[in-house]
Amino acid sequence: VSDARLKTDVESLPYLLDKLMQLQPVSYGWLQAPNSSRRNIGFIAQQVQPLFPMLVATSMGENGELLGLDYSGFNVIAVKGVQEEQTQLNTLDDELKAMQKRMDLINEKLKSRKQ
Repeated sequence: VSDARLKTDVESLPYLLDKLMQLQPVSYGWLQAPNSSRRNIGFIAQQVQPLFPMLVATSMGENGELLGLDYSGFNVIAVKGVQEEQTQLNTLDDELKAMQKRMDLINEKLKSRKQ
């Protein structure tokens, strides 16, 4: 359930592209299946924890406390990252168009001087 009526203290996520860039996607095998040729992809919880602690959960295992990841939360931060990149692209596009206009004006002035 994701109904707004069931939520409180809703806040927009802060800028997080810098944190996203620090994530280190990895491939790995499991200690419990050393002979398996199957590789998995994901993140290491200890590396994610300082960046996105809300995506890290703890549970008790045979070796004590184990960390796990809420992979569904990565969808949200990926969308936020795409939005931030699009904002940057839009800004760069606007700057490029402004520079092109200036170049066109300069070229026109140069042409008029030659004539």
